[in-house]
Amino acid sequence: MINSKRYKLLGFIIAIFSSLLVNTHAFAAPASINANPSSGSHLVNEQFSVQIGVNGGGQNFTSFGAIVSTTNLTVVSLTRGGSVTDCSTNPTAGSLSFFCGFGGSTGTPSITVYTIVVKGIAAGSSNISISNCRVDKTDGTNNIYNICGGVTNGSYTITLPPTNTPKPTAKPTAKPTATLVVTVTPTVTLTQTIGVTGTTTAVPTVTPVQLQVQDSGGVGIAGVVVTIDGVSYTSNSDGNVFPKTKPTESSQITYIYKGQTITGKVLGDAIVPITPQTNQSTDYTWPIIGVILVLLIGGAGGYYYWERRHKS
Repeated sequence: MINSKRYKLLGFIIAIFSSLLVNTHAFAAPASINANPSSGSHLVNEQFSVQIGVNGGGQNFTSFGAIVSTTNLTVVSLTRGGSVTDCSTNPTAGSLSFFCGFGGSTGTPSITVYTIVVKGIAAGSSNISISNCRVDKTDGTNNIYNICGGVTNGSYTITLPPTNTPKPTAKPTAKPTATLVVTVTPTVTLTQTIGVTGTTTAVPTVTPVQLQVQDSGGVGIAGVVVTIDGVSYTSNSDGNVFPKTKPTESSQITYIYKGQTITGKVLGDAIVPITPQTNQSTDYTWPIIGVILVLLIGGAGGYYYWERRHKS
């Protein structure tokens, strides 16, 4: 009787332990869908990138989805992640919500769903909101569990571009007057009003500096970080930056465009790339060979024709 109770207790412990092994999703870290970066400060019409990604919290998952919306932001473009293969709800620049699968039976612990380029519409706060999070995994017995435990929304501050207000020009001070009295003998008094010259200091007018960052074709580049003598500026939607002073020929100017660090220079009111000059020469070798071949073939044909005529 005692042994029977022991076996029952042992069987009960084994059943609980097996259940815990099968249902490890109940104790694993929860998955999440996140906006990255989740915060930042940008200018009106300044373009910046945000990634929407899924983190399985150390667990593999096979499908995922969420409703995504924006406030005070315009979506410029959307690039879907390369591993996102099957979507019943496709994300687009006009509709950011998605429900997709991952190609493979084992799933993945993390994935980038897509990268969007956005820009602020007006000064104030802007948001990327994520809701209805779903991250599905299977336990190997065709049971599907939603392991999503939360989301990370994006919250950004949009400000107006800085403006340089010129200082007003000081008005000249009116000249004071003085009276000169001269007395001679016999007593005669002469009175004359003369001007006294004063000193007026004029305040110079500050003219705002605006330079357009251009590519090799002369087109303005938006959202580029330009470094001028160690100070960084971000170009607006028209490609313009506003340094405090205009760079000189000796200024060190660089910016990153299409993954390349480009050295620039000031040309008028623009920052243009410095392109090394290459010497190009025309190779006439093949045209000359072609002319010689034509002459040889033509001469051989003429000689053949002449031989035929004389033999006949």
